[in-house]
Amino acid sequence: MLYDAVRLVEPTFQSIIGAFQGNGRLIDDRAPVVLGGRAGFIDHTGQLVIAPRFDYAQHFVGGMPAPASVGRLEGLINRSGDWVVEPIYNSIQSIFGGGTAPESDSEFKGFLARRGKKYDILDHSGKKIISNVTIDRQRFGPSITSTFEHAYFPLLCPEGVIIGIVDKKPIMFARDGTPISPSQGELWWPLSCEGPYAVKIGQKFGYVDKALRPLTEAKFEAVGPFVYGLATVKFDGKYGLLRADGTWAIEPNFGAAQPLPNEKALVKAGDQAAIVDIGTGSLVMQTRFDDVCSLGRGIVGVMRNRKMGAVDEEGYWLFEPSYDPWAFNFFQDLIAVRSDGKWGFLDAAGNSIDAKFDEVRRFERGVGWAKTGDTWCPIDRRGNKISALACQTADPNPSQRPPPNAKMSCKIQSLEHPQQ
Repeated sequence: MLYDAVRLVEPTFQSIIGAFQGNGRLIDDRAPVVLGGRAGFIDHTGQLVIAPRFDYAQHFVGGMPAPASVGRLEGLINRSGDWVVEPIYNSIQSIFGGGTAPESDSEFKGFLARRGKKYDILDHSGKKIISNVTIDRQRFGPSITSTFEHAYFPLLCPEGVIIGIVDKKPIMFARDGTPISPSQGELWWPLSCEGPYAVKIGQKFGYVDKALRPLTEAKFEAVGPFVYGLATVKFDGKYGLLRADGTWAIEPNFGAAQPLPNEKALVKAGDQAAIVDIGTGSLVMQTRFDDVCSLGRGIVGVMRNRKMGAVDEEGYWLFEPSYDPWAFNFFQDLIAVRSDGKWGFLDAAGNSIDAKFDEVRRFERGVGWAKTGDTWCPIDRRGNKISALACQTADPNPSQRPPPNAKMSCKIQSLEHPQQ
């Protein structure tokens, strides 16, 4: 019936903006349409229910108002086409999240409304509940080979909490926009939906639990996020690992420390680094390294004599240190590696294609490209040329070319705090 109605009105409207659910029904029984260069809405019968008087309009979703624009500014309209929020914003987008389950009653529904470089958070009715939030990807600190987890703000958390950035500081809010603060100090980086939370009191840092009750004294020079139930902290110039109950997992006796899964950790003292079993306090491997780093998936990069190798978290070798520390990413299947200026490939099981090429491009659909001299040739997963495909002189995938002088490092993650 809906599609018959759409066919009846097709000659009238320049376009019907996609507003259909998977079963063919309209979203909230409204579909944006364009007539004479202006946007309006039709219902499930194909009848025009909101006159085309907007320059742009989005869907009605989840029973909320719909973003619409006049000129370059956007506001929110109700199902009759009346403004519930006047068009004063540069852009408006709906946001959902923080429920115990998708589309649950506890899920937050609202809008991010941008004015210049700042955002307001509006609730499901369009009421402004939080002002002047910065949308940011806050780096918790440089990671081992590239970057550590990024958090997108604002965060819509379970249990009715919203975390945003205001004046370059993380602030926690209740769902109605009321700020939530600890009894002493201020919430600080790193801040996520999961406690414990870092706090700053004076020039020192500590932790509070999810109820914002003190968990530790504010005695640390730097604090990290809780990962695998452990957080790296700096105390009296040394690093250790703290458990979520505020007790020490590893005393602060090291020049660097970082948690791994399964009660393991990376530590460094002086010019030697190692993998430690937290439960027993013993070394996972008796071998000491110049540096170590986490490569994900339980794989640990190790450095010796400026060359990089890898072991699993139990200390079994995947490959000996023989490669430059370059773009190791075991979330891919075959990864490009470099040794003595030549390129090859390697996987997490230690299978390799000899480093004999001048340049390479990553494998896609079982085909990689390798350059020798001035010629690029397709190769298979054993490093053999694929005879069915022709070589060429042009770079087949220039977008994959690494930046000039790009370098990666393998070392334990350091702790950094944003500067005010």
